[in-house]
Amino acid sequence: MDKINTTTNKMYTFLRKYFGLLLFASLSVLLWVLLMTNTGFANWYFSRHANVLSWLIRPVFMIGFCYFALKRNATLAAAMIFLTLLSSVFFQAPDVVNPTVEEFLANEKEWILGPLSVVKLTEFGALIAGIFLLGYAFWKRSLKWGIILLFIIIFLKILWSIIYGGESAVTLVYVAVFTGIVTMIWIILYRRRSLKKE
Repeated sequence: MDKINTTTNKMYTFLRKYFGLLLFASLSVLLWVLLMTNTGFANWYFSRHANVLSWLIRPVFMIGFCYFALKRNATLAAAMIFLTLLSSVFFQAPDVVNPTVEEFLANEKEWILGPLSVVKLTEFGALIAGIFLLGYAFWKRSLKWGIILLFIIIFLKILWSIIYGGESAVTLVYVAVFTGIVTMIWIILYRRRSLKKE
């Protein structure tokens, strides 16, 4: 009986500690599965994602992810990842869509709805690994490695976009660079503030 109680207490402690992390990770996976398997949902998702405001708001969640990783709050860091995915539908679908944006999103949607392959699984794995390593770097409070990984992720995102989006990827390049610069400025300001406190 004591052994059962000990096991139960350990499970309860684990769930209490990691419930938020598991919840937002599960919601992120669910959102991806819906995008990959439900054409109607994907069409609605990308029609709203055509609103450029949903692109420009991304730095808010990137900074939030880095900040909560620095504070070692896994729940809120995971929440930022989910909100990044969800932010695509925060704004109304625009009446007029930039042709370049429309073309790029059409290519991205085609890739998401396409069949699974070794290449696609590898790309998903690289994305997840990149997010994990970025979070881990900030969790360990290594701002240097955090910055390096941030720009590696942005570079690979741009490269991926050019491969699949061609000339239409130029729109994404501007947004990715904007996200990187804004996040970099925040990291520098955070570092200076931390040094002053010391």
